[in-house]
Amino acid sequence: MVIYCDAKHEGLWFRDLSPLMSNATFTMIGRRGSNLEIIDDLVFYDRPDIILMNDGVATTGVFKTSTPPLSTMNLANKTAIITALILGFFATLKDNPIQPLDDLFRDIFYFHDSTQVAWFGRSILSSPGHLETAIIGLLIGSIILIKKKRHSTALIFISSIISTGALSYSLKEFVGRARPESAIEMTSLAWPSGHTMLATVLWGFLLLIGFKEQLNQKIAIKIWLTIVVITASGRMLGGVHWFTDVVGGFLIGFLIIQSALYFEEKSPTPLLE
Repeated sequence: MVIYCDAKHEGLWFRDLSPLMSNATFTMIGRRGSNLEIIDDLVFYDRPDIILMNDGVATTGVFKTSTPPLSTMNLANKTAIITALILGFFATLKDNPIQPLDDLFRDIFYFHDSTQVAWFGRSILSSPGHLETAIIGLLIGSIILIKKKRHSTALIFISSIISTGALSYSLKEFVGRARPESAIEMTSLAWPSGHTMLATVLWGFLLLIGFKEQLNQKIAIKIWLTIVVITASGRMLGGVHWFTDVVGGFLIGFLIIQSALYFEEKSPTPLLE
């Protein structure tokens, strides 16, 4: 059984739909004349998303499901951009119209008013987004990807992490939002949450791009979102961020992952080594 696909993530996603295809091999659909004759005949009329070849019989397929590949979620991309812009704009205002929402979540997460609980939130729950975690993850992930000869993916990974740090710092300075009073000792600004942003990009890349061949996409997305929620909760439990700070951090991180997926699909790296 061979899965012919137009993009790497589409073939992997399609394979995960059924355990019957778990041992299927992959081939990228090339230009007409470079494929098997039966494949070229199908591509001649209209280029399908997927062609499944089984025992010499080719079947075409298109995505008609509630769980499309992540990078095809154009509505999600647009929603993330608009929401992030709105939250960022509100965060610049002295009289933020959604400050009552932030106050509500602060009362929920910081009800303890305890230095020990705050330390646990900042140091333990927030650890997936710590700079030290990112450096270790970046080094290990890059080395593994390079050993697998996925040089383009490693470069995209490194660029994504560096871009995340640079964008987080730039936006904080541009927006200029102060942190909650419980974080008065911190000199850096609030919006967006750098920890949430970094956790979103680091773990999103590793789970959804770097090692996607070893993971079912649905399970990988659940693990990714769980890590992000834990990190965001840690920032609020620690009293160092407002609710809309961590939401903004996730949305911007999500968009960076979408960009990384786009460049990964365009990379010349072979689908399977």
